Amino acid sequence: MGYGVYTDEMKALVAELVRGKEVWDLGAGNLSGTRMMLRMGAARVYAVDKEDFRLECTPRNTTLLTCPFADLTLGDTEIDVALVAWPVNRSLPGLVSILERARTVVYLGSNVGGDACGWPGLFRYLAGRELLEEVPHRRNSLLVYGAPTEERFSGLLAVEEAAALNGALVSYEEARRAYSGA
Repeated sequence: MGYGVYTDEMKALVAELVRGKEVWDLGAGNLSGTRMMLRMGAARVYAVDKEDFRLECTPRNTTLLTCPFADLTLGDTEIDVALVAWPVNRSLPGLVSILERARTVVYLGSNVGGDACGWPGLFRYLAGRELLEEVPHRRNSLLVYGAPTEERFSGLLAVEEAAALNGALVSYEEARRAYSGA
């Protein structure tokens, strides 16, 4: 999580979601998100990244999976919680297929203030899931998604979703005014 911040509110919310659960850290990078999920009480974390993990030691209760998302073989695996933190702003083949297996998806990133985390296809998918929580912050927002739903995409979008789908580089303040009615 080197890019972003976790406010106390975000930490409390995520801890409640991951306690005792298996978490998939998708795009695990340096494992900072993996370590945080374990500190918050996750039973096990599957850390997935296309880059080789160059580590002196692997955190306990962690499984490292080094491959592109599209090459990940999951069989009939169901995922308790999927974490997507600061995804790159280009299509990542296979990521949405993994997210489709997750009961809960936690997104941390920013699509305002000159940042772009994710791509329109990711947000079209996420906007089709129930938005359970939105914790905005000027550095990054935390969005928590539940089950897919038919109604939500046509309804009010979270600021991060609207900014990502719009593609305009707007400031945090402009995005809050334009997309939340604030």
